[in-house]
Amino acid sequence: MFLPALLSIIFVFAGNSVQQGKLNGHVTDAETRESLIGVNIYIPETKQGAVSDEYGNFSISKIEAGIYTIRVSYVGYKELLISDVIIKSNRITNLPVALNQVSIKGEGVTVTAGFFQNSERQPVSSVSFNNEEIRRSPGSGGEISRILQALPGVASSGETSQDIFVRGGSPTEVNFYIDNIAIPSIKHFQEQNGASNGPIGLVNTELVREIEFSTGGFGAQYGYVMSGVGEISYRQANRERILGNVDMTMAGFGATFEIPDFDKKGSWLVSGRRSYLDVIADAINAGGAPSYSDIQVKYHRDLGKNDKLTFLTIFGASQFVNDEDEANETGSLQVVDVSRNQFTSGLNWQHVWGNNGYSNTSISFTNSKDNTQVTDLERDILETDMNINQQEVTLRNVNFHRFNREMNLNYGLESKYQSGNFDYAFASFINFGNEVVPPRSINQSVDGVQSAAFATFGYKPIQALTIQTGIRVNHSSFNDKVTFAPRISARYEISPRLSLHAAAGIYHQRLPLYYLSQAESIRKLDETQARHFIVGLDYMLTASTKMTVEFFDKAYTKVPVLPADSVNANPQFVPDGFGFYETLESRGKGYARGIDVLIQKKLAENFYGGINASFLRAQYTDHLGKTQNRDFDVQTLFSVIGGYRPSKYWEFSARWSFVGARPYTPAYEAASVAANSLILDLANFNSEHLPAFHSLYTRFDRRFFWKKVTFTTFMEIWNTYNRENVIGLYYNKADKKVDEGIGFTFLPVGGFKLEF
Repeated sequence: MFLPALLSIIFVFAGNSVQQGKLNGHVTDAETRESLIGVNIYIPETKQGAVSDEYGNFSISKIEAGIYTIRVSYVGYKELLISDVIIKSNRITNLPVALNQVSIKGEGVTVTAGFFQNSERQPVSSVSFNNEEIRRSPGSGGEISRILQALPGVASSGETSQDIFVRGGSPTEVNFYIDNIAIPSIKHFQEQNGASNGPIGLVNTELVREIEFSTGGFGAQYGYVMSGVGEISYRQANRERILGNVDMTMAGFGATFEIPDFDKKGSWLVSGRRSYLDVIADAINAGGAPSYSDIQVKYHRDLGKNDKLTFLTIFGASQFVNDEDEANETGSLQVVDVSRNQFTSGLNWQHVWGNNGYSNTSISFTNSKDNTQVTDLERDILETDMNINQQEVTLRNVNFHRFNREMNLNYGLESKYQSGNFDYAFASFINFGNEVVPPRSINQSVDGVQSAAFATFGYKPIQALTIQTGIRVNHSSFNDKVTFAPRISARYEISPRLSLHAAAGIYHQRLPLYYLSQAESIRKLDETQARHFIVGLDYMLTASTKMTVEFFDKAYTKVPVLPADSVNANPQFVPDGFGFYETLESRGKGYARGIDVLIQKKLAENFYGGINASFLRAQYTDHLGKTQNRDFDVQTLFSVIGGYRPSKYWEFSARWSFVGARPYTPAYEAASVAANSLILDLANFNSEHLPAFHSLYTRFDRRFFWKKVTFTTFMEIWNTYNRENVIGLYYNKADKKVDEGIGFTFLPVGGFKLEF
């Protein structure tokens, strides 16, 4: 029924007349968020332009539908080129613009236009993507996590997951914010250890305007995290009339609507999605398949010239059911019923203090539920019965004050209340080390508060040099301890094309709540500490192409490990896995170090692309003093991406990815057969390496600009040359042997979007 309705809409609104759209926007100072008056906005291809008004707003009407580069210029600011601005038929495109002020001392200073703007507050290990770059990226399926997995220093556990491992760190070492609202997870099927058990992300990229992701050296305003931070900005809906779209991607079917307030001072952005994988699986009798759905709402309103209010709600539901018939047919002999839900809602108030700075204050609430039941048909027992309910309430205030063009101060407060009820029971089983683990159960509630104050002072002693010095002071009620986290970064511009940068800092993070529920002593542990040291350079090859080379060294201390005399044979780096511990000690050490190379080309002259490469090692010392490879010690990461847009209608792109040999623990074949489950040689933990992963992703996009609608369709081929990539070991109960798990083979992934 859906397809005929869609075709009816297309034929009703399609036409051959000239297709035109409208561009609206708002221009601000990138640092102070002050609205800028008299900024020139120009479209070279059409020779149309506008000037921002007293509120910083601009509008250009009757633009022929197509894809343009926008030139933005203003006295005292760096001229900016914005590529990938799509004007759609009978629609309004909103374009927020943030300009960086230039510290000009004297006359005769020439400021050249460029596609990149270096952030003085985040001068290292940071990269950003706009909505169109995310949408069109080959091999991403429109998912943010897959975009990030292709960055230097970022690895994944395979195409079937949304995991993000930053510079050797675990998935729990990455935090995300959406419009200043803390989001515990951006993935469906989030595991307790931060890993993802599914290929679909929670964030609907149709709503995303931009994401900025940092892989290290980030400022004092970010805490409770040791490896990576992502700042996601949702776009604002237009304020003139109702607009909508329907789409189909790997994530499922979805619809998005833009609804203005009656007084035009606010607008609603509303979206909903539902996966179709389970529907297809049921139709072809393919056994159990996961189902996903999510609803996302953003409301933005102007309370005055200098005050803006944002309301954000995100709800995601994930479910997987494998019944008895399917368990017997597939040979898994396990009946599985998994349900995981996440709800986040928050308010953010932004106040601009004229040309001096701004304040962002947010409060948010999150509820996460995990209900899992696994029945072992061979033993006829309930193997796993897990019911976990967690809540977070976060208050966050971030302020920026610019004293003059040479000095500024970023400061604020953050407080997070966390609570959880952990009710789970596990039947006796044989673990990976061939040990009989007795039945265990936990019914425990845990709660506590983490609070912090932070400040960063920025100073430009000379025009070419920017220095950021900061401090973050943390207090945790879980262990009633105070930690200090000093940070410093600097950037020196040798020439308009070449700059050097460096950063160092201390970062802290505690274990997830499910660990703290297991024993009172674990709650009293010190927080794990990571020391970052980064040096690198940026070189502008062209106005649209930038190369970044960075050396990084991340040293971990106070890592929770087993006592030296522990009878537990599992030497796993505790924050990387999911385990049960009665006693842990904060005396472990580890490191991750390497070199990242990033060459990023923005769309210009119809081409875009990039080269990403990393060479790294990530190891730790276990409870016996032995050096072990961390799970994400992949050593080599490489990808190359390229795209060609011959016209506004067609686009072709491809990405080739290579991931080095991921460590794994060898299996005992005979013991595995005897136990009828996977038994590992823990004495040689992570001593072997899987074959290297590599895959080619190809893609084409086709746009149709009709009178009333814009229709975009795409097709991707994942693993174009059909390589069998090994993603790990598992025990095949049907064939009674240890087998290699294989990732996606040749896989077509298509989709479309209809905008009206």
